[in-house]
Formats: sequence, structure tokens, C-alpha cells
Amino acid sequence: VKKRFGELRMGFMGRNRRDFIPIEACAIADERLNEYLPHALRRLNELPEKRRFRTSQIVLRVGEEGEVVTSLREDRGKVLEVTVDGKRFSYAISSFFQHNFSVLSLFVGAVRSCLGPTRTSVLLDLYCGVGLFAISLAGDFAEVVGIEEGYEAIEQAKRNALRNGVNNISFEK
Repeated sequence: VKKRFGELRMGFMGRNRRDFIPIEACAIADERLNEYLPHALRRLNELPEKRRFRTSQIVLRVGEEGEVVTSLREDRGKVLEVTVDGKRFSYAISSFFQHNFSVLSLFVGAVRSCLGPTRTSVLLDLYCGVGLFAISLAGDFAEVVGIEEGYEAIEQAKRNALRNGVNNISFEK
């Protein structure tokens, strides 16, 4: 989000991290997100001016039930959920989670086939987020260690492991 010619615009940052590329829609985003963009911009413009112009980014996500949630104040703290290969994952809007749900099982399968799992090996999942790969692949390894810099994501990963009955796993910040 950037102020351009006195008004807020949504867009992407260029490769050099300085250029701002305003958008009306994103060609690869879920259409529900594109439909929601004008509403999110209206909500942002309704904020008090001091807070409105300090906002540099907004996260938009589509939940498993099709609801759109944002990182704006009234949606913060909401937890979304998704089931992947029979395992249930919860994640906060502020935590990274691949939200192209239709490819999640394929991602897990591709990683599994690349690793050539052995029940005697240790799997390190670096930048593990809320534990999608660590938890999904834990049954193929003797031990799994997930490492993530985000405190909220690590706490959610621990809860996801418990929820899914995965005991050979630990998560570290």
C-alpha cells in the first residue's frame, strides 16, 4: 500500500524494492481476492489518517470455506484452517501458508518423492512455517525438526503437531 497523488493505492514492489507497481487485480490470484481488493482499500481508507498512511502492506487470504480475511485490525487474530492429506492445519493470517489449496497435496508428494524417506533419518524443515511439510512427512522419518523465525508460526506448528498426533517432531525458533 502506497500513497500516490494523495490517495492510497495497492500494488507490488518492483525487483529493486523501490519501484511501486499499482494494480487493480492480480492475474494469478484467486478471483475472490481480486473481487475483495476494492473493499479492502475502502476499509483502509476508513482508518484514521495517522494509521492509514503508516500501513505499508495488507495481507489478503481466502479461507478453506471461501471467506476472505485481511490483516486489517478487525480480522487480526483470526485463525484459518485447511486439511491436507487427512491432516488438519491451523494458521494465523500473519503466518506464511501456501494458500493455493489445490496444489498442497501435490507439493507434499513432490517433496516426499525427492527426499527418498527412510525411517532412520532426521528431516530438517527450515523455514517450516506452521509445519505443513514437517508434520506431513514425519511418518517417513525417525525424527523431524522444524525451524522458523516467526514466534506465532512456531507456536501454531506445535499445536498442529499435537492436533495431528505427531510425536517425533520438535519446533525451534
